Amino acid sequence: MSDNKEITVKKVFGVLVLGLTLLFVVAACTSTAEVRTVIVTAPPPAAVPPQKVLDLIPSVFAADTFLQNVCGACHGPDLKGKIGPNLLDAATRLTEEELTVIIAGGRHGTSMPAWSNVLTPGQIADLAQEIHDFGSSIR
Repeated sequence: MSDNKEITVKKVFGVLVLGLTLLFVVAACTSTAEVRTVIVTAPPPAAVPPQKVLDLIPSVFAADTFLQNVCGACHGPDLKGKIGPNLLDAATRLTEEELTVIIAGGRHGTSMPAWSNVLTPGQIADLAQEIHDFGSSIR
């Protein structure tokens, strides 16, 4: 009788091992996890301001003068758009922080240059505030 019990225990143990093995195989084959390879590339650097625009920069920085003379060269004398988009519209849609990021880094894939290599962070912040205030004044 003890041989029969031993054989039964071995059979039960074998069935359990086989069942667990099948369970792991099925789980591994039906897993929904996907492995993806993502390649991230940095965008191309924004254009630098062309020399003819750099020549418009006054010797002493004033945000209002810079806005009208330099920004106006691309965004139009009324800032309602020319080569660049309507700044008055941008001023009503964007925060000062968003404007600062755009002014400093430019807009990749457009003609909007990065001004961070020409203006100081303080000048960029003043210019962003000037654009934002100018847009707020016409609402």
